[in-house]
Amino acid sequence: MADQILIDVPHQEQEWSWDCGLASVKMIFQYYSIPYRKDFNEKKKALSIHTSVWTIDLFRLLRAYNIPCRFATITLGANKDYKSMSFYTEAFRKDECRINSSISNAVEGGLGVEKRHVTLSEIIEHLTKNLPIIALIDSSNLKCLQCHNLDILSSICLAPCMKGYQGHFIVVRGFHKQKEIIYYSNPAKSTDLCCCTFKVFEECRTSFGTDEDLIFIDKEHTSDMCYSLL
Repeated sequence: MADQILIDVPHQEQEWSWDCGLASVKMIFQYYSIPYRKDFNEKKKALSIHTSVWTIDLFRLLRAYNIPCRFATITLGANKDYKSMSFYTEAFRKDECRINSSISNAVEGGLGVEKRHVTLSEIIEHLTKNLPIIALIDSSNLKCLQCHNLDILSSICLAPCMKGYQGHFIVVRGFHKQKEIIYYSNPAKSTDLCCCTFKVFEECRTSFGTDEDLIFIDKEHTSDMCYSLL
């Protein structure tokens, strides 16, 4: 297995405080040179995706563009334990039925939604195939070794929400085994590439509130890939 991998994924900066997940999906689209701009808003509307974006929404959006992917999570559905968390309170009441229905349909349809824990070793093995991962993390503790500060302090000001869990999507792009570093793109920053230690990454992605959500992109990057846009 390679000691170091860095996948060349084009960076996409988010426009608002809530669209980090959509920006992460757009990075994947650009990685595969998939045209999406003309019908992106239409597909979002068809999937009932608004300003409250959950991991299953991103999974369905990727699938709508025929991108093979798998969604691993330790909770199938909206976790009721999050009702009292300030980050989720308003969105939970509004989205619970939609999220539960979306996940249930994906599971029953055999679309690649898996209830299980994922190890760091599995993540690294996936990255060695030159395949990126979208990860839900708690950004309140995410420290970039290159930026020397908390990633949450970015061009998108999220200061009012700094206390407690802060759900945020990033695109995991590689690793350095000897240095025990994970490389990723953070849509909340203008910086193309960030990195953190294995330890910090594991703490952030397994934090209470994330359900350890990961979307594995399962198609190798080739210049002649062709997608039918549904």
